[in-house]
Amino acid sequence: CVYCYAKAELTVHAWWNNPIPVPVDINAVRKLFYTVFETNKKSKWRSIMEQQIPIRIGSMTDSFMHADRKYKVTQEVLKILRHYNYPHIIFTRSDLVAADEYMNLLDPKLATVQMSISSLNDEMNRKIEPGAPSAKRRLAAMQKLSEAGYWTNVR
Repeated sequence: CVYCYAKAELTVHAWWNNPIPVPVDINAVRKLFYTVFETNKKSKWRSIMEQQIPIRIGSMTDSFMHADRKYKVTQEVLKILRHYNYPHIIFTRSDLVAADEYMNLLDPKLATVQMSISSLNDEMNRKIEPGAPSAKRRLAAMQKLSEAGYWTNVR
């Protein structure tokens, strides 16, 4: 989005991968969950994760961009979270979260979905959120999720 601070913030810390952000190393995520929940090995995340403090997905970038249909990193993360019965909060601008291939990986007892909608004026949205789905598509996705029993909210 044109107003987003994330790219600038990540660039300052040299965490932005140009020209396109590279998805997270899924094996590192698997290793982290395995270490915490299936071994006694030391982990700096153990105390937090054992308390089941929800993980927030999509704080600095949107994990539900349509490129995930190709790379499937978000799908793999959702599988890991479900396997370990771990709570999570999804923050997105994408209606992809309500696609069957993603909803089949979500559990209403574990997942909360927050959708950002800057405006109901799609002409303005195209200018400030290029490439993002229309407000109508986002609201339809939220309705589908809500009717399926997910806790949802619009930001």
